[in-house]
Amino acid sequence: MVPAVVLCAIGAAYGVRTHQRNPDWRNDETLFSNAVEAAPASCKAHAGLANAWFVEDPGFLKGDRAMVEAEKAAAIIGGLPNERSFASVFGLLGDIYAARGESLLSKDAAGNPPPSALSTEWYRKALEMDLRGAAVDRAQDQLRRRAELARGTPPERIGLQGLPNLYQNLGRAYMRLGDPQRALQAFLFQRRLASSGP
Repeated sequence: MVPAVVLCAIGAAYGVRTHQRNPDWRNDETLFSNAVEAAPASCKAHAGLANAWFVEDPGFLKGDRAMVEAEKAAAIIGGLPNERSFASVFGLLGDIYAARGESLLSKDAAGNPPPSALSTEWYRKALEMDLRGAAVDRAQDQLRRRAELARGTPPERIGLQGLPNLYQNLGRAYMRLGDPQRALQAFLFQRRLASSGP
């Protein structure tokens, strides 16, 4: 009898907690806002909130709040070795920096954005984050490859893995900074990743 009562009490406690948390799940913003409040040292919580705000406001009409959150996420993992870091966080921050650079460009009569010193600075920052993300991405793929080889997987059966969008953003940053050769290398690597599948 006692175990049944204890089980019912535990179930009721979890039920109440679940009911209290339901409003957190309305959308990504509320979910990650509450996650940041509950775990302010969580890289994933800050990155999730940054992404939610960036998706909602890609033109920075509500200020740089997405950028600030992404910078917090990157700072939390900044000292980790590449094998234990998160390429997606650096890629997100690079994406936000590049979008900030785009937002500062004014179109000419033909609709082409002429370069400006301020936008170029943002593209440099984007490139720095994309390169950091790519270093993490490649280090983790090498770690995975070594583990597969240790398991006895033949080398020819170990495909590439990584984040194709990261290399697409890297290529775009190189293009904006006037380096088409490195841009081409990034785009070709992105294509290899995309075609290798999961």
